Amino acid sequence: MNRKSYPSLNVLVLGGATGRVYFAKTNAPGSYHDAHCLANSTLFEYFNSPDWNPLTDGVILGDSAFPTHHKYVYIYIC
Repeated sequence: MNRKSYPSLNVLVLGGATGRVYFAKTNAPGSYHDAHCLANSTLFEYFNSPDWNPLTDGVILGDSAFPTHHKYVYIYIC
């Protein structure tokens, strides 16, 4: 159940500009915060690995729900 008492899932997806999906986590309940889903994923372990750099000429974008990290930037939408 999410915060509005509806059944839901929190889905975390890393996709590219061509539509390719590089990572997907689909098993988190909707009540979990986005940052919690990221922190408990293998994607976050990759972010903290010094050898992992999926994009040589690009950036990974997220929204303001995610904490700041040196391997990705977030967009604040008003």
